Amino acid sequence: MMQNIDHIENRLIGTCIAVAGQFFQAADYIHSHLVFRSASLQIIWKVMQEMERKGMPIEITTLSKEMERTHEFTDNSIQTLVTLTEWASPTHDIEQHCKLVLEDYMRRECKTIAGELRKQSDDPAKDIFDLIEEVTIQIESLTSNLVQGRPETIGDVAPDRVEQAKERVKKRIEAELTGETFTDGIPSGIRDKDEIVNGYVGGRFYVIAARPGMGKSAITANNICMNAAKEGEPSLFKSLEMPSGELTDRMLCSESGVSYGKFQKGFLEPVDVDQITEVSKIFKQYPIFIEDKGGESVGKIRAACRKYKREFGIKMLVVDNINLIQEKGFNRENQMANISRGLKRLAIELDIPVIAISHLNRGCEGRDVKEPMLSDLRDSGAIEQDADCVIFIYRPMYYGFDYAVKAHPETWSKLVSYFQNDDKAMEAFSELSFAIIAKNRGLRTGRAAMRFIGRFTKFYDWEDNELRRIFELQPRHTRQPVTQTHTKPLLDESNGQDFDFPF
Repeated sequence: MMQNIDHIENRLIGTCIAVAGQFFQAADYIHSHLVFRSASLQIIWKVMQEMERKGMPIEITTLSKEMERTHEFTDNSIQTLVTLTEWASPTHDIEQHCKLVLEDYMRRECKTIAGELRKQSDDPAKDIFDLIEEVTIQIESLTSNLVQGRPETIGDVAPDRVEQAKERVKKRIEAELTGETFTDGIPSGIRDKDEIVNGYVGGRFYVIAARPGMGKSAITANNICMNAAKEGEPSLFKSLEMPSGELTDRMLCSESGVSYGKFQKGFLEPVDVDQITEVSKIFKQYPIFIEDKGGESVGKIRAACRKYKREFGIKMLVVDNINLIQEKGFNRENQMANISRGLKRLAIELDIPVIAISHLNRGCEGRDVKEPMLSDLRDSGAIEQDADCVIFIYRPMYYGFDYAVKAHPETWSKLVSYFQNDDKAMEAFSELSFAIIAKNRGLRTGRAAMRFIGRFTKFYDWEDNELRRIFELQPRHTRQPVTQTHTKPLLDESNGQDFDFPF
């Protein structure tokens, strides 16, 4: 192979010298002089690249003088170039020759990296995970010398974008005819929130944040991932906060309509067991992949995500939660900045939505109205800066009835007036929650009232049009069927306990 590649390199560069315009075609594929085996050919290619930047014509006489001027060759430069032109072939496939030269270069570099990996892996002082990440970066850097073709201009990209815009128009018309909510990305199934967020779109970085116990993990697992699975969209859930078994338990209860509190405490009736058994069979068809490894860095998450993208075609990544990712940095703020930038780059690289769950600091606890705001994001302002969309989960009753009434007196008054029954008003008030979209790059911000049923750790839309008006939502023109969990009482009547276990 080595002798053959020498011939191919000679033919490639000889043709670039002898045939006008061939260098510019080859330069679309070979971006570095280091891909050539021969040191003399590396020098010639480097000089030709410099001549191209200066706008000089690339032909044998000018090239020879430029090489002598730059002292790249001390003597016989013209004879060397003449010998190379004898290899020239105006009819040969220059693209194929470029690919062969690049393939040989990649094989050489891979052997070098593998040798260094083997050498350093024997060093007990070297962190093996850091070593793997370093090698991964080295391999990725090789892609800059892969066959890339001519860079795209906006004129090349624009027609495809126009067709995508036309397709979105068709989807929106279809959604309006069926009474559904149009989204450009993966919907969560909570239509009022999706209307503002526009679904979860590839290449965008989303942050879902709340105080502990508000339901941020519930909305990602039981709503976003579950709805994506039902649509046939595979997702990867990187759970750094709870084991995969516990996460699966919660999803089983949410989908089967079984109280998670009863599930945990062993109060399940035979009908409950039958329900979760049936749901577990359905789960075998759902492409939700869960990893619960601790001590994850952005590099490890990136490597896992690439694997699942390549093998299973995942369309979404969820990280629970961003505050538990380990990353290098001289302080926590710098570490979080590196983490948020890394997740944003990952979303762009793989063209998938990356959703990161985040805790909030205690800033909102000291305010009269405890609705979160962007300054409440924990650890770093970089999260706010890097995120394309920031969604806060807020449930007034989380802070107790007295606070909820004081903070939202008009809503409570309207509920009492509507139901003419304090118990029913209390039930609706207890289930009231909000998705506050505080940042939404390129789209509008706003808030959407949701219905949270703590026993099933799941969020729903409000369907009653009068309640929708009370919660400042647009009335539904097409009323959707009410699910079984919507009709169940808030309290568990079997033992008088309210099992409210949001994630």
